[in-house]
Amino acid sequence: MKTLKFALILLAATIFFNTAAFAEYLPSEATQAERVNSLDLVASFLQSDNYVASRLEFRKLSADPVRDLVSITTANGIQANVRARAIQSLALYGHDVRVREVLENLITKNRATHALYPTIILAYAEAFGEQGVATLEGLASHRNTDVRMATVVALGRFGGQAGFDLLSVLAQTEGDHAVHQRITSYVR
Repeated sequence: MKTLKFALILLAATIFFNTAAFAEYLPSEATQAERVNSLDLVASFLQSDNYVASRLEFRKLSADPVRDLVSITTANGIQANVRARAIQSLALYGHDVRVREVLENLITKNRATHALYPTIILAYAEAFGEQGVATLEGLASHRNTDVRMATVVALGRFGGQAGFDLLSVLAQTEGDHAVHQRITSYVR
């Protein structure tokens, strides 16, 4: 009898002290819409000095962070550094169809002279990996050095074997010294 009583008290205490573990601290879409506009929270986070590209941080702020990041990425009138961080953060969700569509549109519809184009290249490569090498191949010979450098970094970091093979070819033809050094750092 004492053992049963002790077990019940222990069970009750365990349940009582672990209720915080059952608390849902991540918002659902319905409850968050009632509380605060998640788009504003995500935009504020992207502007802050505490910004770290983390899926958990975005999930704390928004029930659907992809929707908010896509909105910030495609909106006009947003500061360039906030849009750049939103584009970088989209790569965290590369498996999401919406992200893939937005990144494909950004890389094909924007001009390579766009100020954020190197950021777009890196986010595209991170989201698509080796599958995106064919799209990036044409940018590897672009006349703009920043575009070529971003393409080389993207291929080196996220291009896999196809990226390595392309960089091996580019090592023979690249004329800019800084870009050539970056290529050789990946193909040594």
